[in-house]
Parts: sequence; structure tokens; C-alpha cells
Amino acid sequence: TARLHNVTIESSGLQPNPSTVTDPATNSSAIYLTSLRNLVISDCTVKNNRATGITLIASTALLQGDITLTNNSGLNGGGMALYSNSFILLDASTRLQISNNSAAKFGGGIYVSQDIMFYYTSPSRLAVSFCFASSISENVQPLLELTGNMANNSGQDMYGAHVNCLPPLYYGKTTRKV
Repeated sequence: TARLHNVTIESSGLQPNPSTVTDPATNSSAIYLTSLRNLVISDCTVKNNRATGITLIASTALLQGDITLTNNSGLNGGGMALYSNSFILLDASTRLQISNNSAAKFGGGIYVSQDIMFYYTSPSRLAVSFCFASSISENVQPLLELTGNMANNSGQDMYGAHVNCLPPLYYGKTTRKV
């Protein structure tokens, strides 16, 4: 299991160059993770970067505790970008705050680029969904806050995502619907 715990990345100095990027998934990111299936991210802050906050490619991440993605700016997905069937699981303790991020193209808060999800809810249980995220708790819903995000083309808070699987945690705290 790979773990990121109690990490702060601030003003990393990465500079995206949208004019030369042919594959948006290769754009700059403060945290860029690929092909990880047992990743745990807990109590992390990514802020004030001239790049996407967190990019996951072909990865599944369990988010725990306070995760703050604020004031980052990327090509697609200012706060977070998910590619190639990446998936996030939210622990009951999770407070995922994605605020005041911007994207030059799509998904100021979260950008999702995938068709259908195949993900593991446990090491032996495969699930299929059009969603990009799920809570691992049946009784307590984690908190997902999307506020103040902006995108030049479309999807101020979220782009490319199917949110019908997220009503308890998504609609409860956002300031605008996507």
C-alpha cells in the first residue's frame, strides 16, 4: 500500500504549458500518481500551485481525514484530475474540500476523463460504475465541498462526472450544481 499522509504541497512552481500539451493527462500536477491500486491519501493539503492539485491515472485512492485542494490551476481539473478509470473511495472520516481552483479548459474543481469504471471495493470485489467516487461507509457520509472553482470552457466545479451516485455527499455542501 502506498501512502501520502500529512503532506502539504504549496507553491510548487510547476508551470503548465497548454500550447504544447497533446495529451492533457501529461499536464503538470503537484501530485501525479499512475497505476496505483492500493493508495491511501490522508490529511493532505495541496494549495497555491500553478498546476493541477492531484492527478490520478489508472489508480484507485482511498481518501481519509481532511483533504484540501485549494487555489491550484491546471489545464483540465484545477483541484483534481482523474484519467483512465481512476476512482476515489471516501472514508467516513473524509472531508474533501476543493475550492477556488481553476482550469484553462474543463473542470475547475474536478475533471474526470473516462467512460466506465472498473474498480475494486476490496481486494477481491470488483465493481462496475459510471461514477468516479464512492463512500466506503454505509452509515456516515463523508463530506465533499466544491466551492468557488472556475473553468474557462465548462464544468466550474466538476466536468465529465456522473454525480447521481453521490447525492448525500455531493449535493449537501456544494454552492452550485454542475
